Amino acid sequence: MKKNGVRLISAKENISDGPEGIILESMLEGYAEYYSAELSQKIRRGQQDNARKCMNNGSNIPLGYYVDKATGRLAVNPETAPYVQELFPEIARTETSGVKSSAPHEQRCSM
Repeated sequence: MKKNGVRLISAKENISDGPEGIILESMLEGYAEYYSAELSQKIRRGQQDNARKCMNNGSNIPLGYYVDKATGRLAVNPETAPYVQELFPEIARTETSGVKSSAPHEQRCSM
């Protein structure tokens, strides 16, 4: 950012223009980057744990399921599940032969 003439101004810390300001600015930027990376790691871990427990992560609910409000887990929707059960074999048959899915094989949720 400095190469493009951008200057950091902090409302909390008084960052001087001298050498001590350079080290303070670097420490503050490093801490902010560390905090962001650590938070991202914790969020991913929580999402993976929720997925292992068949819980909704707040994204779109897959067709054929609904979120049980009592448990927060995905449950089979008796109204839409038959459509998925009927369509899935058709879609699987029409896939191009020889093409493998790049998605890793994960453990299925038991409902």
